[in-house]
Amino acid sequence: MDNNITCIRLKKLRKLHNFTQKQLADYLEIDQSNFSKIENGKRNLNLTLANKICNLYGCSHEYLLGMTDDYDIEDVIVINKTSDIDLNAIAKVNEVMGHLNLLANLENGVKNG
Repeated sequence: MDNNITCIRLKKLRKLHNFTQKQLADYLEIDQSNFSKIENGKRNLNLTLANKICNLYGCSHEYLLGMTDDYDIEDVIVINKTSDIDLNAIAKVNEVMGHLNLLANLENGVKNG
């Protein structure tokens, strides 16, 4: 894992989805200063936080950690107005959408295989 790529992707995803560090910190249940340290590579990202981040952004762990470049923004919910939003609800919807995409891919594999 390249920590620098992870930091770059954390910041890129946050900005792409129009979230502030405070919103992410609140969602992750950590202090904003801790999130800033994670985003700037001064503190490591643990598995629990990585899981929550991947659910929120609808990305794979492999993408977040820089092991693949596969990320399709069209498969996730993106909110333009970021005040008064529930990141937990967005994460749950994106998680369900990820499961549905997986099931669709499995079904297509069975039909074509």
